[in-house]
Amino acid sequence: MLDINRLKLSEKDKNQLQVLEEVFSHERISASDIVSKVGISAATISRVFRNLKEKELIKYLGKEKTEKGRSPELFSVNEAYGYMLHYYMTATEIKGYLLDITGRLEKECSVKYRPQGTLEDMLDVIQIIRDDLVVTNGQRELRLLAAGFSIPGVINQTARMIHKIPDIFLLSDTKFFDYAERILGVPIILNNVSRLATIGEKASVYPFIEDFVYFNVSESIGIGMGIIVGNRLVKGGRNYAGEIGQTRFNSEYSFEDYLNGKGHFEFEAGLQTLYSRIEKALQKGGCVTLKKIMAEDEEEAVSLESLEKAAMAGDEDVKEIFDTTLKAWASILINIDLIMNPEVIVLGGRISTENEYILGALQEFIPQDGMFKPEIRLSVLGENAQLIGGIQELKDYVFNNIIVQEVIS
Repeated sequence: MLDINRLKLSEKDKNQLQVLEEVFSHERISASDIVSKVGISAATISRVFRNLKEKELIKYLGKEKTEKGRSPELFSVNEAYGYMLHYYMTATEIKGYLLDITGRLEKECSVKYRPQGTLEDMLDVIQIIRDDLVVTNGQRELRLLAAGFSIPGVINQTARMIHKIPDIFLLSDTKFFDYAERILGVPIILNNVSRLATIGEKASVYPFIEDFVYFNVSESIGIGMGIIVGNRLVKGGRNYAGEIGQTRFNSEYSFEDYLNGKGHFEFEAGLQTLYSRIEKALQKGGCVTLKKIMAEDEEEAVSLESLEKAAMAGDEDVKEIFDTTLKAWASILINIDLIMNPEVIVLGGRISTENEYILGALQEFIPQDGMFKPEIRLSVLGENAQLIGGIQELKDYVFNNIIVQEVIS
């Protein structure tokens, strides 16, 4: 969490933060546990416990029963000390999650909005979600410490702006930091959804892999990538490393077309483009097996799952259109492997372990012999990866920038 030795602190404050870090790292802990870990005397730890308990940062759990007759006093983080909000923003809805300071999910909700609406409409939705999550029983408002946003696009932390955000065009080139902080009344952090998903998937599933790429496909047009090299998240010199959706992909378009948005990889191979091609084929009387599957499952709209079912059931129209998209993905994945040679490439976002047809097709399209053999896997967490990564980033931010200051103030 925090590099205590780099801070200019008194010995008393260093002791407090060391103890607090240990408490935050365990569900329950005793003074003797901390003595063995950090070497602070039991008397000092008792004083720190008393101070942190007065600040309501920790709580007393009672005495632990042991076979040896000792009954050490147990403490834990007081999860009600404060709360955090995580927002996941997509092209048609905003999902909100209420978290306590340990990162435990307390409550969630989602609200749809009109992409053709105004920025003010979107900000109203953010406020509605906040009010729904932090007001308990219509009366008491929980203490909110910070909020985090998971969005597609390039985030300029210095200018506090968002750029290149095709999924949610209302936010492109806006000072969203300022708007959100004014509405929520707390500090906010913004993170790219692909990077958060990369952090979440790696921490939960691949903690021992140092070089890791996460290929993030959203339900809307966006496609992005998270890159971890040597266990460090790579953002690039101008914060757009991993924006593979912007890759110039179709040579039939002129450079001017590319600059105007056509010929991008996500324009050619995004899920909305795939769905649109399938729907046109359905309107012309094609994709007969898919149509039957959708009727049986009472689905009104095309989905990845229905496409996989139809392709595996032998619908040649679906397979031809679907494979065009998957060949485009395979092309990008081959390039990623040749440029970076990561240990693992994970397909995630809308894609998870349920999408076996996708994995099988990609393995067919990508050479699997010789020295060029990328290890491609499906996401275990799916869309939850961005939430897990967002929780981790929020916890670190709140501890390092809010709780630490409140402890040593």
